[in-house]
Amino acid sequence: MRPFGLTGAQFTLLNAVAVAKGASVSKLAESLSMERTTLSRNLKLLGQRGFVARSEGRSQYELTSEGRKALKSAFPAWSSVQDSIEASLEINLETVDQVLKGLRSA
Repeated sequence: MRPFGLTGAQFTLLNAVAVAKGASVSKLAESLSMERTTLSRNLKLLGQRGFVARSEGRSQYELTSEGRKALKSAFPAWSSVQDSIEASLEINLETVDQVLKGLRSA
């Protein structure tokens, strides 16, 4: 993610904000298995870079046009790396994700 000016964590957070579409900080923290304070600090940093904006009077964040551009430019590289990892491990990451979700709910 360095060529795109992002850390892996920042990319993940931008993607989560994009997918969540107006979810509260609490819901985002839960979905990412992060502490709310850690998430808020990281959202603030992304906000300072102009990638996310807080909804007026709410604890919800949305991607800005700059955030959408950053995510769109970095996504193909991320996807390519994920495909390479999956191929080298010879496992299905969707299956791993399902197992992890099951463990979280147990």
